[in-house]
Amino acid sequence: MATKDKDTQSQNKRYSMDCREAGEGCSLKISGSYDEVLDAGTSHAIKAHDMKGEESKVREDIKSYIKEDSETGTPSFGDQSGEPRRQGQQPRPS
Repeated sequence: MATKDKDTQSQNKRYSMDCREAGEGCSLKISGSYDEVLDAGTSHAIKAHDMKGEESKVREDIKSYIKEDSETGTPSFGDQSGEPRRQGQQPRPS
């Protein structure tokens, strides 16, 4: 249920939100497209931190914690070459 708060070009970028930065004593970190992070972060804040009531205000607050991921385009798995490993494949030595 994406809201398209950013243009479709942002769908190719990776964003993240770290709940620790909101001072809620929570270790959750969410990453994905901007809209995915906004939707998941809003849902998390409402359910886990009891921020019920004004969903539109919660969404606006969440936006201030979303950051473009510095590892955009880099796989989160595989070895240092940036190439993904196949299942069962061991990493190449450095």
